[in-house]
Amino acid sequence: MFKAEQIEELQKIIKDLYGLSLRDNHLNELLQSLRRRIAELRLGSLSEYLALISNPRAKQELDHLVAQITVGETSFFRTPHQFWALRDFVFPELVRRKRETGDSQYRFLSAGCATGEEPYTLAMVASEALRSAGHSGPASLKVVACDVNRSFLDDARDGVYSLKDVKNMDPRYLDWYFEPKGKGFQLKKQVRDLVHFVHFNLAQDDFGLLTVAGLFDAIFCRNVLIYFDSRCLKQTVRNFYGIMEDHGYLFLGYSESLYGMDARFDCVYVPNTFYYKKIPSPRPSEAKDIEAAFARRTGSAKPAPRIKPARDKARVPAPEPALKFPARKSAESSPLDKLWDKAWELFEKEEYEKAHAGFARMIEESPSSPRGYLGMAFILANQGKNEDAGQYLERCFEMDKLVPEGYYLLGLLAERKEEWEKAIENYQRAIFLKSDFTIAHFNLASLYFRLCELQSAQRELKAVKEISQSAGDKIYLSGGWTQKALLDWADSHLSKIEELGK
Repeated sequence: MFKAEQIEELQKIIKDLYGLSLRDNHLNELLQSLRRRIAELRLGSLSEYLALISNPRAKQELDHLVAQITVGETSFFRTPHQFWALRDFVFPELVRRKRETGDSQYRFLSAGCATGEEPYTLAMVASEALRSAGHSGPASLKVVACDVNRSFLDDARDGVYSLKDVKNMDPRYLDWYFEPKGKGFQLKKQVRDLVHFVHFNLAQDDFGLLTVAGLFDAIFCRNVLIYFDSRCLKQTVRNFYGIMEDHGYLFLGYSESLYGMDARFDCVYVPNTFYYKKIPSPRPSEAKDIEAAFARRTGSAKPAPRIKPARDKARVPAPEPALKFPARKSAESSPLDKLWDKAWELFEKEEYEKAHAGFARMIEESPSSPRGYLGMAFILANQGKNEDAGQYLERCFEMDKLVPEGYYLLGLLAERKEEWEKAIENYQRAIFLKSDFTIAHFNLASLYFRLCELQSAQRELKAVKEISQSAGDKIYLSGGWTQKALLDWADSHLSKIEELGK
């Protein structure tokens, strides 16, 4: 039996060194991995294990433990629509831009590569795309792949995979790029040579070390950022921006999003998937040109204000940012109203422990009121504790089955799990109960767009416009979206639907 304070100490070490916020749903994985490692190392207790990893020379052991906790499902051509988007939408733009600049080198990064399936898939897809474009292929292509687990990297370098690993692959890829090896298959040397594997900690190491051969044209970092705390997540995205070519591309997992972050990326929607495109910062000379143009257009001698990158208006909503649920006001606030107002104010300030205590007090003082359970569900969802949030929502619905905000949150939780039908159903319920629920229409439109249900997306976009135009600057439960941003976002997506329909 492990002591709670020892587990907390280990969680703090992992958070400090790797930026990983191990939430309750990962605690069992941590405990199982600890038991296994303590037995394998023939240690007597968790105290001995903590003493072992406190030695700087034992960092490899901590790398191994963290990788066991965070590694998820990996396979060749996992979420294939992203690779087809790379081939069919990104590469034509990339090739055109390279020809204009005279650059014949194509560089890609697979961050959190595990045992190599993703970077090798990148190498195969990119090789074919380059051949189709008339390039020399391997001589022009390099994929850098990084991970914190050295044993994973060793396995990846060998490029040997079992029959189970490759059984779902298109036979032509197996024929062209693999050769039999024992009871499995090995990638041919010309493919292995395209990928350079390096040990790297995204939370601590110098990202400049990854760019020895130049900046990257595209970065794949899928289902890695979901483990990071807010600080490490934002820093990692800033680092990706810095090591990427202007107009470079970022592919994240479907449960990850840059929504609500001050990230300088545009979200690009293509059939069945989406990706992000870097918005270059104006160079000094470009900034002066912008200021001069502003002065000419306005007739003002004053320089234009320094332009900050616009908040991305086309991002897919996700429950990662703090969810705004306005306090309910009345002429004469009841004690319960005051508790709600205070707890929500603390939540918006990200003082989560105090907010949690406030909602818990509401439940204690008025267990038959749904609001305490609803507030608790929102705060837990914001912290990534999806199962706990769902349980509090169940209690909320026991008190009142007609709470539109509850169904809205259920939609967000379903999106996190990529349960698209459930997400749609719950957004629709929220809208049925509150027809002017702008942000529910917004999320539903985004989801329909991603699923290429363009007629439905168009209907919801029109609803977003209609409601936003009469809502004023304050958009209910908006998470920071202004009226203008929502209207611009709706207009841009309606235009995209018209273009796709031509």
